Amino acid sequence: MPTRNDAYLLMTTHVKNENLQKHMLSVEVAMRFYARKYGEDEELWAMTGLLHDSDYEEHPDLHDHTQVAANWLREGGYDERIIYAILAHNDLNLATHPRNDLLSKGLYACDEVTGMITATAPITKCHSRTLAAILPELISLFGMAA
Repeated sequence: MPTRNDAYLLMTTHVKNENLQKHMLSVEVAMRFYARKYGEDEELWAMTGLLHDSDYEEHPDLHDHTQVAANWLREGGYDERIIYAILAHNDLNLATHPRNDLLSKGLYACDEVTGMITATAPITKCHSRTLAAILPELISLFGMAA
């Protein structure tokens, strides 16, 4: 299986927008946190978060988004669980890729939560702390179970 460095290279090859890169890195951190919390494979979960929007900048149409990434990942020898979860995080794929496993549910939730964090972090006093340190606190502020 490709390494985290391989995944990072794939991401930065296709994603030039710094804010989108930050979002993807945030999802990676959140996924690693929850993998540890639930006793899952941290590297697999983190890599799923890192790669989940790897095709979005070049293919923002939701009919293409995640389909293109799935092809890249299959060609690159990535785990099918990563590919499935990435496909499942696009609502247009739910008929063929329902979120019926913890990895898919985790990616969908972390994608949404980190979007809120990315949007609110610049206006809060948390910019001197790491995402991993503030994630449980921010999740509790939104009334979600950590």
